[in-house]
Amino acid sequence: MTYSALPKGKRNSLSTNTTAIVAIGATIVPVADTAVFHRGGVLITKGISARFMNETEIYTEELTITAASTTSGPGNLTGVTKGFGAEGTNGADREWPSGTEIAVKYTTGIHDMVVDNIAALYEALIFGYLNLTILQAIVPDNNAATVGQGPELGNGVNYAWAEFSHSAAARLQWIVPMPADWNGGTLTAIIGWTCTGTAGGTVKWTLKGYRVGDNATLNATLGTLGSVTDTFLAANYLHVSAESSALTVGGSGNLLLLELIRDYANDTDTDAARFVSLRIKYGRTV
Repeated sequence: MTYSALPKGKRNSLSTNTTAIVAIGATIVPVADTAVFHRGGVLITKGISARFMNETEIYTEELTITAASTTSGPGNLTGVTKGFGAEGTNGADREWPSGTEIAVKYTTGIHDMVVDNIAALYEALIFGYLNLTILQAIVPDNNAATVGQGPELGNGVNYAWAEFSHSAAARLQWIVPMPADWNGGTLTAIIGWTCTGTAGGTVKWTLKGYRVGDNATLNATLGTLGSVTDTFLAANYLHVSAESSALTVGGSGNLLLLELIRDYANDTDTDAARFVSLRIKYGRTV
């Protein structure tokens, strides 16, 4: 979910009227004064509502526009989408008689945008992120990934990597003091990696971890695996995986023990894969 900029409103919801019949599905609406749909020289494209009476029933319909032929006086609203956000027959696209009242209002569509924006902001608040590379890593004594740098690429670019083969177990570890606002819940990860071989197969990355606090052993059994599979697209190109499945972290405390492995038995690319970066997503206490 992403934040969407809200359209400007019109003070006191000033209204105007249509100057001709507006058919079902029409994309142009002629109005008596286009100034109603401008504020501070900016066109208002959403939150527009038409209201008219058909025999004994009053109908209200929401619409959006993309342009207007003038900034004031008689003109056309263009790029019109009628029946915006309709629920069945409620707010459905109908033919409007000439003289239909039309105005910028706080419509259901604008309300939904406000609600979605609040949800997007809340989601941004409840998650935090940590970025790790080979430079912060610990190379284990046993079954260690091969750590290296280069060779320098043609444009002079160098990068550090940890290489995981397709034929033997390899590990890389971190000890990370987690932020104080971590809620202790599950973690997910996005892996940045590359290869120097022939593209086409898949690489499966797996993470596991444990958290320790004061007077707790560092010789812990790491927790439930979280994993993600990505496709090798091109040599020496950065590959950014999707978000991994959830990693359950046992123990208590805010010092995170984290291990990365390649599950080569369950991927298909036979080249060595080079880990470049790791982005950890964690839940925050807010």
